[in-house]
Formats: sequence, structure tokens, C-alpha cells
Amino acid sequence: MTELANRSAVEVARQLAAAHPDATLPCPLCPATVKAENLERHLTKVHAAELQTAASETTRWSGADKGIVVPMIGLLVAWGVGLTVAVALGVPIGDLGSAIVGGACLVAMGLSAAAVLGVFKARLELDGDRLRLRWLFGLGSRSVALPAKLESGRLVGKKLVAPGLSMVAGQAEDKDMGAYLRLSSGGSTITVGANKAAGLAKHWAQKGWSRGPKARLWSITVDRSVLVALEYQLAARGQLKPRE
Repeated sequence: MTELANRSAVEVARQLAAAHPDATLPCPLCPATVKAENLERHLTKVHAAELQTAASETTRWSGADKGIVVPMIGLLVAWGVGLTVAVALGVPIGDLGSAIVGGACLVAMGLSAAAVLGVFKARLELDGDRLRLRWLFGLGSRSVALPAKLESGRLVGKKLVAPGLSMVAGQAEDKDMGAYLRLSSGGSTITVGANKAAGLAKHWAQKGWSRGPKARLWSITVDRSVLVALEYQLAARGQLKPRE
């Protein structure tokens, strides 16, 4: 299958379907799960208009930069610490200084909120046998060599419980944020998250990956279709094999 590396997810899916007719595979173009023997019929019937453009699909994907969240929140914390120290030392601020401090606070809060909401973008690129992540406005870069250790698990975040719905007013509880696929190799890790799982356990043999713990931090959030495309690229390199 290595000759299919960097080919489109549709091409890889077709080859896998032909080689494993009894398997159940994710459609590379929609959320459907189909029997491998029916994949070609599904593609031509449901996605006839998309097949031509899908054949030229690249191995570059974009998503929400989640790695930037910690630096942006760190910026806000640093601002707060600096202001606290200045007040404690009795540093005179004045009207102009107050305006600057207030403006800096608003900027830091705005950047932190934008980071949490996924406004900033990151990019994944599969170059041969190396997955690259560019983040932090393109200034940050990380790569993972393939084959890599694969883990899949749930993403969790925090949500506040409204007063009256909990024994403790304002108590935070875990909220399901989706699923992740973590690739680790040579001391480097990229965690790809999606709001909806791609059905890794349903489609791929357990031998190629393991279940990971719940994760609160991840590198990038992508659409489910990108997660499926990445899984097919890993399958093309022999890291994932269809479950039969």
C-alpha cells in the first residue's frame, strides 16, 4: 500500500475496499460507514459530482489552532502579574499609563478569548513520511516522523454548572469536546482533535493503535472528514489495517 502514500483518500479507500471486501470502511467524502464491497457503488451514486475534485485532493489541511491557547492565556496571566507587582511597588501609573494598561488588558483578554474559540488557524501537512504542524501564526512548527505511535481517545473541557443545579454553585464539570488522534514519534507529538469521532475502533484493527486517556490539551481541531483522510493516509503507509 505504500505506493498510495500521499494519494487522495478516495484512491486509498478504493484500493482498501478491493483488497478487503469484507471490511467496513468510512466513506472518504461523507460521515457514512459502508461495507467495502459497496463502497464504489456508494461513491458513484452519492458523490458522483465530487469524485473529480476529490481525486486531486491534497494532503494539506487547516483547522483551529488549539496549541496557541496556552501562550495566549499565559500572556493574560503575565499582564496580571506585572500589574500586581507594579501596584505592590507603588509604581506611579498616571492617566496615560492607566489607558495603556487598560488597552493592554483588553488586547490580552481578546486574544485569549479568540484562542479558546478557535479563531486562529493552524495547518497540517503530510510530506512523504512526515506529518508537519504549523501553528502560532506560522511561527511555531512541529513534525512527527511516520510510522508513529497512534492513540485515540476523548477530548474533554470544563463547563460551569449553573447555581441550583449542583451542590456547589459555580462548580465546573467535564464536558465532552469530541475525539482525538495522537501521533508520537522521536519525542515529538501532534494531537489532532475533531468535534465528532471518525469511528477508529469501528473501522480499523486494534493492532495499529491504542486507546489513550482523556485529553484536555490538543494541537489542532479539524473537521471529521480531515480525520478520516488522515486515517486513510496512515492506512496507505501500513499503520492502520481494515477491521474484518
